[in-house]
Amino acid sequence: MRPAIYSLLALGLSLLAVRPAAAQPSGPNGNLPMRADLLQQRLQNDPFEIVEVEKTSGGVMDTAKVTLRFADGFTSAAKWKRAPDGGDGWNNSPRREIAAYAAQQLFFTPEEYLVPPIAPRCIPLDVYRPIAAGAQSNVPSGRCVYGALSAWIQNVKPAEPTLDPDRFSHDLPYACRFGTLNIFLDLIAHRDARASNLLMSTKPDNPEIFSVDNGIAFGGTLYNFFMWHFDRIAVQGIPRDMVERVRRVTSADLDRLGVVGELRVGPDGILRSVPPSANVDPTKGQRTLPDGMQFGLTTEEIEGMKSRRQELLDRVNRAEISTFDCPGTQPPHAQQ
Repeated sequence: MRPAIYSLLALGLSLLAVRPAAAQPSGPNGNLPMRADLLQQRLQNDPFEIVEVEKTSGGVMDTAKVTLRFADGFTSAAKWKRAPDGGDGWNNSPRREIAAYAAQQLFFTPEEYLVPPIAPRCIPLDVYRPIAAGAQSNVPSGRCVYGALSAWIQNVKPAEPTLDPDRFSHDLPYACRFGTLNIFLDLIAHRDARASNLLMSTKPDNPEIFSVDNGIAFGGTLYNFFMWHFDRIAVQGIPRDMVERVRRVTSADLDRLGVVGELRVGPDGILRSVPPSANVDPTKGQRTLPDGMQFGLTTEEIEGMKSRRQELLDRVNRAEISTFDCPGTQPPHAQQ
């Protein structure tokens, strides 16, 4: 689409008299049982028992919906994805999933997150029995099963179609949210745009959109070449507020994505998350330590994200991509 048409669309959107959509709160009627960052810490650190297991359809094997009950009685559904042997694979990559969650923190507050809470977790074998009674450890050190544990988003449905150009042209809240999502997925080179990987709120006047599967991101070479993805700007215009957020992110900010997690084995043989140490090998994403593991983005993956950031800003500066204002003083992606 030519820049002039982009400008006309942006003008039309900015002049629409639309009230900001009401935020969808956490809790039974929201998308999460509690604020995203608080839930992520519970998934990452707090002991729990698995009280129910349901197999999920589609995606990689060893994925299940689990119901967790924590020591204080708090109960929450989550998605469990067992990591492949070695900790990383082309279509099952906990480190890329967790890096996507970490990357969004450079642009959004917890109430605005696009990627649901996700945590590295090595579940003790006795706790793991409801998932697989005879499971063996998949890590070289530790008596536990390593994988990614992510929040189960509720009150959502698959975004079908994944992008609705007609709705984008006249529904400003939708345009704000999908434009913001497209920028973020472009920055992380998201290459798995199946409808089941993008979930939208069932609340019609507040179209929250979530990216729930980010394992094929950050420049992976293997993906479905026969469908288009959101590793490019596919919308007719993008929110100006989000562009300014991208401008404020520095190279040093992106460099911190080199380490997004670290687990060390304790006296009981269980790997648990610890504060990350210095990057032991920037050329590798999954790093084996004598007593655990460290993971993050490689130097090449970070440089790719820097290049995409600069390319986006250059295209906006050259007016190749039009921008528009989202209503209200809140950022374009409202609270969950």
